[in-house]
Amino acid sequence: MKARFNPKKTDAVVQSVFTTKVTKHSTSQEFLRLGDPLCCISPDNIEPQSVRGSPVPLTRIKTLVSMTTPKDFRAHGSCTLPPFVEFDMSSESFACLYIPSIAPQSTTQVTVTSADNSVAGGIGSGDRFFPPQTGLTYSTWICVDKFCDPQTDYHSIRLLTLIRTVQSNRDLLCFSAVISARDKAIIISTQETPLPQCVGDWEPEGTGDYGARVWCPELLHEGQWHHIAIVLNRAVLKNSSFLLYLDGQHIHSQKLHYISQLPGGATANLIVGSPVYGYIGTPPFWRRLSRLKWKQGPCYFMEEVLNSQNIATLFKLGPHYMGSLQAPQFPGMNPLSSLVAEERIVFGLNSKAMSQMTLARIRKVYRKEDNKSIAKQASIFASLLSYQVECNTSQNGLTIRNIYDSVRENLHITVLEDI
Repeated sequence: MKARFNPKKTDAVVQSVFTTKVTKHSTSQEFLRLGDPLCCISPDNIEPQSVRGSPVPLTRIKTLVSMTTPKDFRAHGSCTLPPFVEFDMSSESFACLYIPSIAPQSTTQVTVTSADNSVAGGIGSGDRFFPPQTGLTYSTWICVDKFCDPQTDYHSIRLLTLIRTVQSNRDLLCFSAVISARDKAIIISTQETPLPQCVGDWEPEGTGDYGARVWCPELLHEGQWHHIAIVLNRAVLKNSSFLLYLDGQHIHSQKLHYISQLPGGATANLIVGSPVYGYIGTPPFWRRLSRLKWKQGPCYFMEEVLNSQNIATLFKLGPHYMGSLQAPQFPGMNPLSSLVAEERIVFGLNSKAMSQMTLARIRKVYRKEDNKSIAKQASIFASLLSYQVECNTSQNGLTIRNIYDSVRENLHITVLEDI
């Protein structure tokens, strides 16, 4: 399994040159030194029966290919790739971002005589309810370099998986967004089910009152960046709904039951909440060897129902935008108003905000609950590596990459990868 950051590599496919500027035929020939095939002099200076130049060096050809190959088809005219984390399933069969705490919960009940507001999980102070009372929005940029073969190496693209733990220590999958390996449809599920602990690919059904399946032919093209926005709108007096946006355009909406407010169908417990964690990518327990390789760009998870205008603005900002959406600005224009209140952003991930830590260092930064959770994931990861990890029995020396919340420093995301 490999998860790597923003590589600088040369595309091996020679594509057409001078696609953005119109040049004269002789000018392009002189630039490429190809006026007289494989000749290194200007075509105007070639004389009959003259000695021809030497062949064009291979390094020059590779340089020209790199200079003239489009690096990003969706980055709004930019020639550089946006920040990303790459998930390659051809090595260790899994790769993911692990989010240890999405909804930090108070550990004690606040009373008149006691105002203890200590929380379990997360970094900082204050708790967060899950699911959000009015609805949520998940915005993400992705690029699929290689799809899997549905016949031989079936492997879904897991955009976001949210799991919560009830008091009986059972893990319940409460939200899942995937791109199906079968037909490249986007599948959304809010059905609360026990977490399938099995080796091999798994994806939700996407049917019934708690599921949706939307086929998007635009996603079939490899090597292109796409913006996907998933909006869940919770309603009390009427049916809740689900809206899907692709590249800033609304493409689908339907009725969909919201995430259950009471985990496990139990009675409400106002004292102790249910921890919520998540994955972006394929976690170890769903590992499956595949040629699938895709890039995860910047993403935001918000406890706010964004309208179509704000979704279009998110798309126009592009995958290079890094900020908290408080005063986004387009080139040559005045700053826009806030798209969402900053405290309503659960997390915003950008691989530019990245560091490396050992488990020993993580124990000093994270809370006790998150330490246990990360150590468990690291132990599973180390046991699945195809080589021996050189660290002590407690795995304190295992190096882990962390992505910081680009909106505020109250959330760290662990990158399960081979480094």
